[in-house]
Amino acid sequence: MSEAIVLGTAQDGGLPQPCCECRNCSTARGDTSRHRLVSCLGLISGNGRGFLIDATPDLREQVTQLPKLSGILLTHAHMGHVAGLLWLGREAMAVRELPLWVGPRMFEHLSGNEPWASLIRDRYLMPRILRPDEPVELDDGLTVIPVPVKHRAEWSETFAFKVAGESRALLWVPDIDAFGTNSLSNLLFGVDVAFLDGTFYSGAELRNRDLAEIPHPLVADTLVLLEALKPKAEINFVHLNHTNPLWVPDSPEAKTLGERAQVAQAGVHFQL
Repeated sequence: MSEAIVLGTAQDGGLPQPCCECRNCSTARGDTSRHRLVSCLGLISGNGRGFLIDATPDLREQVTQLPKLSGILLTHAHMGHVAGLLWLGREAMAVRELPLWVGPRMFEHLSGNEPWASLIRDRYLMPRILRPDEPVELDDGLTVIPVPVKHRAEWSETFAFKVAGESRALLWVPDIDAFGTNSLSNLLFGVDVAFLDGTFYSGAELRNRDLAEIPHPLVADTLVLLEALKPKAEINFVHLNHTNPLWVPDSPEAKTLGERAQVAQAGVHFQL
């Protein structure tokens, strides 16, 4: 039977972030148990093959949780989702013809820009093109469906992924500009476990940034949608920014999750 394992839960810069003295980063810097790796999902087939959804800066640690790395799927081209590809070249892992599933624009971006282009040119990576809503069978009893979602598209399209095993299905949406009632309902349809973009709890975190420049759905707003939808799926938030008060388990914001949702925990396995 296939399974998924959460390998990271933080936004692209992890926790703590370099040179940040916010409460969460300062606390984590003084307590290694509060460190969090960048959001990533591992998939393990019943045949013992391992796959990563996204190549994060923490790939070195995350790949050790898989029995064998047999391929990587990329959601989009932002730093926290592609930087780990650098570990795969001659300076480190030196993989050979590792399958890399990407969207058409992502392929153009990687193949047209160094250092990514050399990984493809020298056959460390073998890109395979994802088509919206077209299933990809990774192994017997393990299928993924790339679902296009709207997110800042400077360099590539963005996909969420629905992952189906023999008996259960999972949704992975670490990045999206916004959830609407209909869009969230459609994404959650038919899945048993969902991991949703929880980058910011509220706009109050962004004292020096304009949310319009870095759009993400606010957790507070997503909770309102979930209350109305009452989905059957188990809801988990991932991709939390270092400023997010949900990092503090007994914070007022964490208590608002109630039984509707939880912050995803790295290391947790889900049977598929």
